Amino acid sequence: SLCGFDGVDFDIEDYYGNVPQDFANQAASLINSLRSLNQFLYITLTTPAQAWSPGCYQQSLLNLTIGSIDAWQPMEYDLWIDSWSTYTGQIQWDLSYYLANWGVSPSKIILGLMPGPDDMGNDLTLQDALNITSFAKSKNLKGIMTWDANIDSIGPDENAPYAYSLGIESILNKSNHLHKVHEL
Repeated sequence: SLCGFDGVDFDIEDYYGNVPQDFANQAASLINSLRSLNQFLYITLTTPAQAWSPGCYQQSLLNLTIGSIDAWQPMEYDLWIDSWSTYTGQIQWDLSYYLANWGVSPSKIILGLMPGPDDMGNDLTLQDALNITSFAKSKNLKGIMTWDANIDSIGPDENAPYAYSLGIESILNKSNHLHKVHEL
């Protein structure tokens, strides 16, 4: 508050095999304490997607902090794609899993997308991003976050600069309940 910040994002992307066993409890204690100190602070939790493996801390951390955070941002890129699925199909499946199996309220999810190719060689085309945004809107998610604005600024996949941001924004502007967030 001395610096004028009105929010904080806990971007926790540590590999589950490299963290202590009580990592989720320690991180949740910090997030929950911060909430108790400032009820008006906007708090988000950003984690890698697809934390299905036994021993992953993401679901526990989310369960321990869901009442203290304003939103959870699963980063739906650098994914393992099941043989029966496509990249966008996997993202939709993951979101449906969080909603149904983890019981996360859609009003708590800001979907993290990456324009163009990710580190695993998956390519989120502009049309894919627009389709996923429409899917997110149909599920009443809180918003969409793109990683990162610098990638979008160069026009990945031979698109115009900021084509992803502008396209996503045009879909989101048709409704008042989803928000566009850029991460730099």
